[in-house]
Amino acid sequence: GERLRAQLRPRRAGSDVLELAIFGDKDGEKLADVVFDPIKDRHGRSILTVRDQNTYAAKMRQKRLMTLIHLWLVHRFKADAVYYVTPTEDNKYQTEKMKAHGIFSTVNKDVGEIIVADVNQARIDELLGSDRKALQKLIRKED
Repeated sequence: GERLRAQLRPRRAGSDVLELAIFGDKDGEKLADVVFDPIKDRHGRSILTVRDQNTYAAKMRQKRLMTLIHLWLVHRFKADAVYYVTPTEDNKYQTEKMKAHGIFSTVNKDVGEIIVADVNQARIDELLGSDRKALQKLIRKED
């Protein structure tokens, strides 16, 4: 398979809003990105606020790339929850699929223009276990 390159940086200089972009190794084409803001609520919970996400390359759709990106973000920022601001139909579909894979324990869409997805930390720990067997099964769609 193609090797991918990731780049994490502020959306604009001095901004708290970050962008994680995934590029193809061969041609440097941007394949996908997520624009987000890691925050802490007043109770100390770590929350990723996803403002936008895109899979630009058709060849990368339905390959679990966005799921892997979210898995990395949740792990990197130790997120307890992910909030999707002004969610799209793709966000709604994806959060339900990620709940089905156990990555989210609950997904609540009854909050107006936000989807609230609570992270299932036990499943994250399983997926990121040292043997990576659960992660390989997820990637190969054997789960």
